[in-house]
Amino acid sequence: MKYTLDQLNVYNPDGKAKSISIIHGLTISTSNTNSDTTGLTGCLYLTTKNQANDPSFSVYVIKQAQTVSTTQPNSTVVILNTELNPDISNYDQPLKTSYVTNINQSPDSDLFFQWDIPASGWTQKDVTNQFFENPIILETFDWNTMKKNFTRQFFDHIEPLQIGVKYWYFTASKPVSMTMESKYVSNLMYTATSVNTTGLIVNDFVFLEHVVNFPLDLTRVRTIGTLISAFPESSTINFVYKDDQSSSRQSFSTEQTHSLFDTYMQASSLTINATALIPGRFFCQYFGVTGDLLPPGTSTPSTPSTVETTMPSTTRISTTPSAAPHEFQLICFIIAFLLVL
Repeated sequence: MKYTLDQLNVYNPDGKAKSISIIHGLTISTSNTNSDTTGLTGCLYLTTKNQANDPSFSVYVIKQAQTVSTTQPNSTVVILNTELNPDISNYDQPLKTSYVTNINQSPDSDLFFQWDIPASGWTQKDVTNQFFENPIILETFDWNTMKKNFTRQFFDHIEPLQIGVKYWYFTASKPVSMTMESKYVSNLMYTATSVNTTGLIVNDFVFLEHVVNFPLDLTRVRTIGTLISAFPESSTINFVYKDDQSSSRQSFSTEQTHSLFDTYMQASSLTINATALIPGRFFCQYFGVTGDLLPPGTSTPSTPSTVETTMPSTTRISTTPSAAPHEFQLICFIIAFLLVL
């Protein structure tokens, strides 16, 4: 059976990517000139046989705004981004991105955004390629009992998320839905839209300083934090929370994955900058939540001076599906074949 690009570059009625099953192998050929072929953008995505046959595994190609959803428990959804139109006014605009809004998730479910594509054994546990989580498990230490305590922090308010990579995937323990589109909105100076919220800053190429400002409720204790994975390239990447009197800085000059940091602080802003224009890939989920009411005349405790760390305070390994450490997998079984322009 022969298929052309225009036959594959369409959606199914449910909004998922067009796919075909390959039984006896796959040959890719073209009669285009080199200049025509060079002008094509996109990727060829091949799944394993088990993935293609699993009703809880799906693939979406993001172009115009569409609903991306799962109806199965323990689902895996692969997202293939498409090329953005060049915009010289946005110097740091990525080549491709997903603009994610309207995440509808049950509070008793787990949602993880993960980079790259699922490995052939994507139901394996103990991986560290999650770059966005809801809920986040916050860890505290009780000096009276000498025991660690864990708090499940679910966010019912999430800022618009921009994921500027070629492809990524998410896993969900229960059905979930969200809106995605191929769109970039400049967020060099961004103000969060809720006191209790979480958001995301992603870089995969050129990066300019970003500042996120936070509304505050000074009558309550406040916890702020980050979940960071960074892959610096001859650069140092800095993440700095600031309040009126102090700051808390994390700096990365070597690779670090899934580093979870949190502290008590009435931080009014988070500034992210780097020592190079192309600093390397990183993912930073930031969050802030209020707690108990403070007694009159008191404030959230915070560090009285600047705290600098080159290694994050905590690193947690989650029990979620595993990741592919490489860009593509070519598996000689039945394969679902998807092409994005």
